[in-house]
Amino acid sequence: MEFERVGGWNVAPTVLKRGTGSCSEYSFVYIALCRAAGLPARYAGSVVIRGDDASSDEVFHRWVEVYFPNYGWIPIDPSGGDYKYPAQQASAIGYLNNRFLITTIGGGGSEYLEWGYNSNEIWQAEGPCKVYSEHIGEWSPIIEE
Repeated sequence: MEFERVGGWNVAPTVLKRGTGSCSEYSFVYIALCRAAGLPARYAGSVVIRGDDASSDEVFHRWVEVYFPNYGWIPIDPSGGDYKYPAQQASAIGYLNNRFLITTIGGGGSEYLEWGYNSNEIWQAEGPCKVYSEHIGEWSPIIEE
């Protein structure tokens, strides 16, 4: 597979057939493979600190957590396999650095669960309308007095 952020959240067979996907779609494929092998796996997501301590994030990042008895839920970033060197690829297994502010753990976006990346929105209108929705994470350090 090749990393490509093209929007949309396609199911694992579609992503595999296309051969490209975002971190979310890499995660969907990895979850499907884990579950087919009998390993419990779930989706995790976050906003990402991309500079200083006061930031905003419109991109977000997604990965997988796999459950191993006696160890618990272990983070695995399937898109880490795209790193050039084996040591970098290995760092995508079992490690999350402190730049991730986890916002989502569970099944991932779903038309059945009625939620997307990090929220649940339901709109109902009579007649023509236009709805604009933006998902963004913003934070700043706590100032202690």
